[in-house]
This record gives sequence, C-alpha cells and structure tokens, in this order.
Amino acid sequence: MAGISSPDDSQRMTILRLAPARLAACFAAAAALLVLASSADAAVFCVKDPACPAGGIAKDTPEQAFQAADADGLEDTIRLGAGNFDTLGFSTAKPVDVVGAGIDKTIVTDLDGGAVLQLDNASSSVMGLTALPVEKNSQGFRLFSGADGTDLSVVAPDSTTGVIGFVLSAGSVLQGIEVNVPDDASTGVYSAGSAWVRDARIAAGVGLDGELSVRRAVIRANIGLVDRGNPMNAANVLITRHPQSTKNDFTGIRVSNFDGTFPQVTASNLTIDGGGLGTGIEVVSNESASVSSGTAGAIVKNAILRGVATAIHRHGYIAPRTASVDISYSSYDDTKLISGGAGSLTQGPGNLTNDLDPRFVDPAHMDYRLRHDSPMLDIGRPVASVGEENPDLAGKDRVRDSDGNGSAIRDMGAYEYQRLAPTAAFAASPHPAIVGELAAFDAAASVDPDGDPLSYAWAFGDGATASGASATHSFGAPGSFPATLTVTDPTGLSSTATNAVEVAAAPAPALAPRVTLAAPRCALRLGKRSCTLRGTVRGAHRVRVTVARRGAKPRTIVATVRRGRWSVRVPKLRRGTVKFTVRALASDGRTAKATRRVRVR
Repeated sequence: MAGISSPDDSQRMTILRLAPARLAACFAAAAALLVLASSADAAVFCVKDPACPAGGIAKDTPEQAFQAADADGLEDTIRLGAGNFDTLGFSTAKPVDVVGAGIDKTIVTDLDGGAVLQLDNASSSVMGLTALPVEKNSQGFRLFSGADGTDLSVVAPDSTTGVIGFVLSAGSVLQGIEVNVPDDASTGVYSAGSAWVRDARIAAGVGLDGELSVRRAVIRANIGLVDRGNPMNAANVLITRHPQSTKNDFTGIRVSNFDGTFPQVTASNLTIDGGGLGTGIEVVSNESASVSSGTAGAIVKNAILRGVATAIHRHGYIAPRTASVDISYSSYDDTKLISGGAGSLTQGPGNLTNDLDPRFVDPAHMDYRLRHDSPMLDIGRPVASVGEENPDLAGKDRVRDSDGNGSAIRDMGAYEYQRLAPTAAFAASPHPAIVGELAAFDAAASVDPDGDPLSYAWAFGDGATASGASATHSFGAPGSFPATLTVTDPTGLSSTATNAVEVAAAPAPALAPRVTLAAPRCALRLGKRSCTLRGTVRGAHRVRVTVARRGAKPRTIVATVRRGRWSVRVPKLRRGTVKFTVRALASDGRTAKATRRVRVR
C-alpha cells in the first residue's frame, strides 16, 4: 500500500523476541480496540440545520463538521442547513454522507480556486447542495473512488472561465444534476473512469467528456458529448447550443483519437439542434505520425440531426487509424455529409435523409417534444440498442403507439410522443353569477400532456353553447346550472369537466337618495349663537352639512343619521345670512342635496 513500508529483518527479529505474555497482552488490547470501534455508532453532525435529528451533534461551521467526521473514521453524516457557506474547499477520504437542504437552498462558495467539495471514498455521497466556484479553473464537485452525488447544482458567474462542474472517477453515479457555467473553456462533467450520469441539465462549453454512461440529459453547449479515449454510451439526450454562446461554432458529438486510444460512442434517441451552424456528429481519427494505432467510431440510432451546416463529418487518417460512423433509423440531410480517409460511413436502414421538419412543440423555448403530426413517430429502431433507454428524456414510456396504428415502436429523437388524453379544467366568475349579467369562463387550467393544441366546447347548462379557450354567457333565470367544458386534442382524445354555476336573481334597484332640511332652529345661548338642523334621509348612509357665509371659509359638519332622520348642531355663528347645504351620499356614489338660507340675528 502506498505510504506504508514493509518491516525489515531487524524489525521482524524484535517482534519475535517479545515474551509470549507480552504478545498476549498486545493481542488482547488490539481485540478490545476492535470491539470498541465496531460498537461505536456513526454520528450526525449538523450545521445551521433546524431539522437536525435527535442525537445529532451541532457544529458551528462545515469545517468543524468535516474535522469531527474525519476524526472518528466512521461513515458519518454531515447536514448543512439552508444558507450560504464560504469555504476554501472541503475534502475527505473518510466515508461520509453530506446532505444539504436542497438545490439553491444550501449554497457553498469556494474562495481559493480549487474544488468546493471533494469526496474520495466509495461509501461517500453528497446531495442537496449548490456549489458556487468563483475562481478561474475551479471545480464544483470532485467525486473520486466511486463516491456518488444526487440533486446537486453548480453555478458560476459569467466572468469565470475554465470551470468544471463535476469531476468523476470510476464507479461514481450522478443523479439529478444541474450545471450552469459560462461557455469559455468550461466543462459540465468530466470522468476519467467508467461513471454514470442520469437526469442532468447542463449549460457549459463542453457538456460531457470522458468514459460515461448518460441517460436523460439536456445539454446546451458548444460541444455536447466528447469522447477522446474510452467508450461512451448515451440515450435520450437533447443537445443544443449554449444559451449565451460566445463561439460561432457547434458540435453535437465529437469523437476523436489523437493518442492511440479507441474512443467509441454508442448512442440512441438523440435530438441535436445546432441552430443553423456547426456539425451534428464529428468522428476524427489519429493524424499524429508518432502514433500508429487507435480508431474512432460512433454508432447512432434513432437520432434527429437538425439545424446544422454539416450533419456528419468523418475523417480517418490512414489504416489502421480509422474513423467510422454507423447511423440508422435517424433523420438528417444526406447532402450535408463529409466523409474521407480510412474508415467508413454506413447509412443503415430506417433513415430519413431529406431533412424533414420534425415538428417540435416549441423549440424556441426548448420544448423539443414531437407533435402529433411529426413524421418521426413510430419509425425508430424496433428494439433497444443501448441499455436503460426507458424512460425517455421526459421520464415517460419510451415505447408507445405514437401514431395510433395499433403497434408500438420507438420514435426518433430524445422524446417519445405519448398520445395521452388532455385534462379539462375551467373557472367561472363572478360567484355567484347574476341574472342578465355576463359571466366569464376561462379554460386556462386545461392541460394537454403532449403539448398539442386543444379545441374547446362549452355547454352552459341552459341550452346555450360556445367555443374557444374563454367564453362569456348571461343566464336568464336564477338557479344552479351544470356548465360543461370539453377539450379535444388533434388525435381525437378528449376530456370533460363540469362545474355547478350558481346564478342569483338581480338585486332590486337601489332607491335614489333623497334628503330634506327642515327650517333651522337658531338661538342665542350664553352669548353664543347656534342653529340646530334636522331633516329626513332615504337611500343614503352619510349626511354632511356645509355652512357658508360671505367673507368666511366654508366649513363642513357630519350629521348624525338614525332611522331615516338626521340632525346636527351648528355652533359659533355670527350675525348675518348663512347658507346651509345638506348632502346625502349613497353607497353607489349617487348624491342628493337640500339648501336653505337663514338670517341669524
């Protein structure tokens, strides 16, 4: 073992000279230590985690938690709560499970340009974290010796270059990952040994590089899949350009042998869209005069190559350094092929070579599912060519009777058309509806799981009907009416929803407000003049009295209203003519007023 030397002869003699009793004591002590170690329980270390389980040990920082986990040598768990943690990088070769609160909840930022987290033990795992490498040429997660990762993301600022989201070694498995880094010299996932990636969304310069098995991945990159040496296999993968690409080039799959290796990509159910430039599949073999061996190859089934200047580019140097491509049951433009040098381009059965429109649902918004009228339905390879092809990129059944002809065959591309019935749902307002007034009906909640357009048919329960995603209707009588919506997709599959719409009689029209003002009763009391005003009011909830006198600023007093009568006392009046204006205000905004002029003596 590296770092541990074998004992020499003198050391062996020293061991043999030990007295038997002393040897027995040594063995007894060692056995006791083994019993103690085996009886110890793994610990749970919690950092800012309110959900820390009973018996968990609280630590102030992740560094303290990792130090404690390293110290006992057991397979401990480190729980990191929601929040932001700055680090110079965590690394451990001891078995440990690191658990965060979830993507974008627990965020760990690396400040020294290394890796945010490195695990180097086959029993180790990490889940529920976002890594934020902010330095040039830094990495998010290094998972070595078979360590695994689940529900992880790596995000880097736009100014950061050379970032690698995940670095793997043989035996590692990634599940449910996201990478969003600039396209400048960056890589989403790199593996130096046979590793797995499942359910990934990656935006990087290079999507996936190395000896990988890939299932269900959305890759937005300048180069989607790269294989330079060991085998790579992929199924149900969508590859498009990086969303903020700074390069005027694109390659969906690149297989290249420049050092005597034997890279081989085997892929099934790919959708590749170059946005009008670049190459769909590129396979190039060795051009180095110093290396006389090595081949490069790609076997591709059920693929859609779209929006590329060159569908397939193949070039082998000289035999035996060959470059070969075998493509079948795929759609591409055979006028956009480049093939030369040693090796072969084999166009097998089932290909559509006239660049047919796949009829994606909405590629401008990254929805590359096939529509109901796509020419790529049920014409893929009849049997699987790569293990674990099922489910498709959306997690749906890979083999469906997509065209409705009674037989189920794979579709071309990363998505399988499911041919599922829509779900009808609608809302009506107001609640309740009013007789004679328009009620609104909205079917926005209706869903077609295939992304197909829907037709809408309404029946309002009183014999009236309408069409369209929204409608209006007025009911002629009060009661409860079973309004029904039926939605139908282009394949004829439909769904119905019925809701009871309560309709109330129109309220009686509100009486126009009216107010009266009786003759004011004015008097001189204790040297001060005042007037008491009274009157009646109907259809109003508030009465205000305005007192105006020439040369003085008007003032307003709120009157007391009780049982259709109102009253108010107006104090501090001077001699002269005073104008009293009474206004009654109804709840619907209408008003009524009465006016009197009084000479105060």
